[in-house]
Amino acid sequence: MEEADKLAAYLERLREEGLRLTAPRRVIIETLLDNLGRHLNARELMDLVQERDGTVGFATVYRTLELLVGLGMLNRISLEEGFSRYEVPDERMHVHLYCRFCGKTVHLPDEAEKEALVRSWMEGSGFILLPQTFEIAGVCAECRRCLSDESVDVAPCGKICRGRGNRRCRRIRGGNEG
Repeated sequence: MEEADKLAAYLERLREEGLRLTAPRRVIIETLLDNLGRHLNARELMDLVQERDGTVGFATVYRTLELLVGLGMLNRISLEEGFSRYEVPDERMHVHLYCRFCGKTVHLPDEAEKEALVRSWMEGSGFILLPQTFEIAGVCAECRRCLSDESVDVAPCGKICRGRGNRRCRRIRGGNEG
């Protein structure tokens, strides 16, 4: 779908929900659509929106993000960074793999195939699949090379994260590994 068509679809959906089509909402949606494929956090989106319209405040950006997520028009992604990232969904089901040590994020290919698999699991249960994003934690090839023969469970963070204080590493933040 063309970006102009996506914008029209978003604006129409807001109308259908009885919501006002304010100039700030339009700028926020346009900015999201101009950054398809990126996993923006609220601050990154705010900076991009401010380049277009300096009058849009952070509270407006955040409320609009929450509104769009609630309507299923935007995916919220949690990569254990302490904040959420957002993306415009392009399919009903979207899968991300992310490295728990360096934060690298990749999309799984063949999402339609994976969606068909999930639908087959749901057959007979009475459930229908809703649009959603999955985040699956793991260790990328580069970080695995840093581990040598040690297992991920016992590798010291300093060896993996090289003392960078990587926020994504839950052991550095004192988080629970479970």
